[in-house]
Amino acid sequence: MSATRICPKVFIVILNWNNSPDTAECLRSLAKVKYPCYRVILVDNGSRDGSAEALEKGFPRVTLLRNPVNAGFAGGNNIGIEYSLKSGADYVLLLNNDTTVSPEFLDILVAFGQSHARAGVLGPKVLYYDDPLRIWSMGGHFRRARGSMDTLGHNQLDGDRFGENIEMDYVPGASILIKREVLEKVGLLDTDYFFFAEESDFCLKARRKGFQVFAVPQARIWHKASRALGHEYSPSYIYFRSRNRLLLVYKNFGLSYFIYSLFFHLGLYLPYTMAKVILTKKNILKSLIFLGLGLADALAYVLSHKFAFNRLIIP
Repeated sequence: MSATRICPKVFIVILNWNNSPDTAECLRSLAKVKYPCYRVILVDNGSRDGSAEALEKGFPRVTLLRNPVNAGFAGGNNIGIEYSLKSGADYVLLLNNDTTVSPEFLDILVAFGQSHARAGVLGPKVLYYDDPLRIWSMGGHFRRARGSMDTLGHNQLDGDRFGENIEMDYVPGASILIKREVLEKVGLLDTDYFFFAEESDFCLKARRKGFQVFAVPQARIWHKASRALGHEYSPSYIYFRSRNRLLLVYKNFGLSYFIYSLFFHLGLYLPYTMAKVILTKKNILKSLIFLGLGLADALAYVLSHKFAFNRLIIP
């Protein structure tokens, strides 16, 4: 038996963007991981606050790749994925910098991947950092007609009923372990998304290539939800969520389902989000404008495969 089969090489790719405290805590958490055959690749996504320099000094064993601009979740992770594949990775783990992990999570994920040949994409149970016994996400199933995702266990207390490995349509990008052969057949993350839904798009593509996507809930991590672009109803987050949920339908299921999900978007998602924005009492006007711009850019992409307003929003 080869050394690769005994201990597959896992490259962990983490993005940093102007956030050294969260990234440092994540890296300290990874230092306690029991799995012996892993390497951490930190991609700095155009930080301007000195965090890249601080992290390089504080964690000299971590490989730091500097990207001169903020290329988003997809673009930044793609840099780390390409480096990992060239360096001989058997698996690539994309891990949010605002997470902490259990010491055994990687052993559990890799063991499941090694014992299930068709399992190409794996995700742990993701719990809230500030409420560590409550589930944030385990992945879920996609409703193509509505353009929405049903997230298993969201906001529910952890328990035995969430202990079984479950085949999913997608697992969350907060932590997603991908086999090398999946990346070789599917390719990189789609940079059109920039932020939000790119991991769901990747999982759907992997499933079409014959791979299975599994939640492996015995593996656990904790996530500081929605830190990358502020709270869940910040203007930037609203723009990407409004745009990309429709973009995901169009790219994966075609124009007819896009039109159908557009009616759901207009009839339910937009009014619901508008109500939530008003209740937050923060950046109401800007958030509502960005909500409309997200819809407009989804339509612009369908018509021209280009976005009209994204450069106004991308930080």
